[in-house]
Amino acid sequence: MKSLKASVLGAVATLALTGLADGPFDPDQWRSFENDGRALPPKLLKLYEARESAGVHYRLMKPIGYTPKKSYPIILSLHGRQGAGSENLRNLRKWNVRLADRELRQKYPCFVLVPQTLENWTDPLAQVPEITPEYIRQSGEGWRPILERHARRKARGLPPRSGGVIQALELLDTIVSEFPIDPSRIYVIGHSMGAIGSWNALHRRPDLFAAAISSAGGSAPWYEMKRIAHVPLWAFHGELDPNVSVTLSREAFAAMSRNGGSMKYTELKGVLHDSASVAFDYQGDDEALGNLTQCSGARCDPTSNIWEWLFRQTKPPTAKRLRELGLPR
Repeated sequence: MKSLKASVLGAVATLALTGLADGPFDPDQWRSFENDGRALPPKLLKLYEARESAGVHYRLMKPIGYTPKKSYPIILSLHGRQGAGSENLRNLRKWNVRLADRELRQKYPCFVLVPQTLENWTDPLAQVPEITPEYIRQSGEGWRPILERHARRKARGLPPRSGGVIQALELLDTIVSEFPIDPSRIYVIGHSMGAIGSWNALHRRPDLFAAAISSAGGSAPWYEMKRIAHVPLWAFHGELDPNVSVTLSREAFAAMSRNGGSMKYTELKGVLHDSASVAFDYQGDDEALGNLTQCSGARCDPTSNIWEWLFRQTKPPTAKRLRELGLPR
């Protein structure tokens, strides 16, 4: 017999997906979607095909009206801590529900790639300095507790947590080679752990992405922001987030501003950790709510609708841009 919790979750998920594939979309329904890996509606599972590559489980949604004769954008979607696992179900999060809406798919036909990791979206190849007490003191306020946990883990003789961002990028390369992907319109988005993973992906492959959306995340203090200053990025963070300190996004925005970055930052007044419920359907600032977007400079695209903004972003010629930045091809 199903537990009451499972039944309620199933009902909520079904309500959240009323706008999938058929009928109008109610923008308030997807925000209540919670995925614990059970009772997922068949419509969602049909749209997001379950696949596996080199040991990585993932879901892939193809563009509506897909034809191999056209080229399409692709979104790499990185789940947060609640999506971690290997069953290839919990990685589908509420913004994946939003992207599955028929009206949105018709307006912006694209691939959506949703890999799953057991641990973190960290980059094991990153050049991380020794996390000494002095380094922690010099780090920004937001990263200090995270670095302190890292130091305590190391002091206990535990290995560093492995990261999945390299596997996610390799998977993305595989999909790009398998399907007609527009190389100038590759995007990465994520919430919480997935948002930090999005920053990690940008730093690992600054030549790859046309734009990124970060919800409740931030960039690790050992990265040089100049390396990704050319990538348009829109970050959101709840002002009262108890899980991931809002100072992570504030510090990242300040660093991008100092380095001539193309970053927009929207701090959501009164919002806790679930900034994804606002970020992934953002229609524009609301002064009454106190939600105001800051820009790191004149290069930022002022488009107020989040999806219109994302799909407007295209990469300039890669070789030329990399020469301008002094980065390797």
